[in-house]
Amino acid sequence: MKITLLSALGCALVGGAVGLAICTILTHRGDALACSTEFNFIRNQGRASEVKVNAIAQFYFHKDGTGLTTYKGAASAEGRNMIIDRDVDFSWHRRDDDNVIVLTYTKTWRRHNDNTPDTQWGSFARPTARYYLTLSELSPSVWLIQDRLYPTYVCRGE
Repeated sequence: MKITLLSALGCALVGGAVGLAICTILTHRGDALACSTEFNFIRNQGRASEVKVNAIAQFYFHKDGTGLTTYKGAASAEGRNMIIDRDVDFSWHRRDDDNVIVLTYTKTWRRHNDNTPDTQWGSFARPTARYYLTLSELSPSVWLIQDRLYPTYVCRGE
């Protein structure tokens, strides 16, 4: 269960980090950058509180230090199918002392058809959730993205 959850969180960070890296380092290419990733995970596997999630996450990063993540998909728990359709605003900045990117979720906007309870969705993208990322350009448009708690990723930008 922990590995599945960590994998899902890692996927979210990959998509976010790719966008953030390209946006912060290649700022001359425009005001916003968009990237996507897919979440497929099971939380509390084998327990009465088991939740299966399948959603697409899209990340939009702006040069001004703001951004938005959209989550669209489905969840199922206790034999009930649910819809995930929400946006989460975030802010980001690069720390001066060590070049770590700090991404902080700020507000969740749920659409009228989103009927997945927050307790089943989880806390990884709730307001005040914070992630610390380090970014390195390996070659033009190829980025190494690391989080202190999750695996390392190599991603390609445009």
